[in-house]
Amino acid sequence: MCSDFILSFSILPITHLCYVNKHYKQLKSKIMKKLINLLICFVALISFTQCSNKCEDINVPYTVRESYKELVHKSITLDHQMSRLSYQRIPGAILIDELPQLKANCTISNSSKYSGNFTLAARFESQGQSVILEETFFIPAYTTKQCEIVKEINHYSFQSDIEVSSWDVTAPTITVQVEETRYRDVTKYRLCNTCDPACHSAVASK
Repeated sequence: MCSDFILSFSILPITHLCYVNKHYKQLKSKIMKKLINLLICFVALISFTQCSNKCEDINVPYTVRESYKELVHKSITLDHQMSRLSYQRIPGAILIDELPQLKANCTISNSSKYSGNFTLAARFESQGQSVILEETFFIPAYTTKQCEIVKEINHYSFQSDIEVSSWDVTAPTITVQVEETRYRDVTKYRLCNTCDPACHSAVASK
């Protein structure tokens, strides 16, 4: 009986030791699997980061303001200069039925590069009577012309105290084709490398 007790006592630790060893191997296997999975995830993460950071050239749009020439139709009034208005009364002859005349003179200079019709108009008054002298003159570009208006009047009118109440030269307004500078926004593209920090700000501002 004593021998059976000794035998059972000696077998029990060995059985326990086998159990612990088996459990340790299973635990070690689980830990190794987890470590391998973590390692795979880490490698995949590094690979993804490297792929996402791959440098490449891309076209980045940007806008510039450019000038260009365009032909447009434009209305302009011709530049001119004029002298003082002078006038005189030319007597007539009643016996031969020749009426007196009122004559007005003015020198007009067309300083424009375009030709046109200029109108000279003057209003005269005398002893309660008034008369308007008006006429149109064609004046070429950069040309000066002596313009004269003559109008017949009554024998007994404008004999004294003749006054010019108003007068003026009206320059023509014409439509011409002129070249004007206009501006427009134009989209252009430039090559930009994705590894360049300036490229990221350019892409973000699109």
